[in-house]
Amino acid sequence: MLALCLASCGYRMISEKGIWGGDVVHIELPMFKNMTRDPHISSYVTDAFSSEILSTGLLEIRSESPAILKGEIVDVRVSHEAFGKAGLVREKRVELFLTLSLYREGNLLKRWDLRDSETYLVEDRNLEDYMKREAIKRVSRRMARNFTLLLLKEY
Repeated sequence: MLALCLASCGYRMISEKGIWGGDVVHIELPMFKNMTRDPHISSYVTDAFSSEILSTGLLEIRSESPAILKGEIVDVRVSHEAFGKAGLVREKRVELFLTLSLYREGNLLKRWDLRDSETYLVEDRNLEDYMKREAIKRVSRRMARNFTLLLLKEY
């Protein structure tokens, strides 16, 4: 009876860790390449992605791994979102464009193009740079979370 039940279901056991059927269990995650003019953005984005990947337990991050996740910050755009009564900008929106490429032993396995945005307040001009930096950190964490969800869904 037990053999009949096990043979009849279409499920199969998967490994606890890894993607691509367990072939990729650990990855190397170098600093994201910054193609923008924002000097510190690559550290914010790389930190967000490494923290999120580690928190899922799906993959381990190791140096000199056969699998490498290369990230590239393609563009950061800032636009005016809302104006006050005097015609001054009250809110801005920062939009982040990323490309992620997963390589295994030098061969491209998969590429993802990600895009997300976040609105931040700029009423106090002294805090504008700080608010922009915090918005970039928030959008980076959200993009990293969405990326790991994509990994879980696809593999």
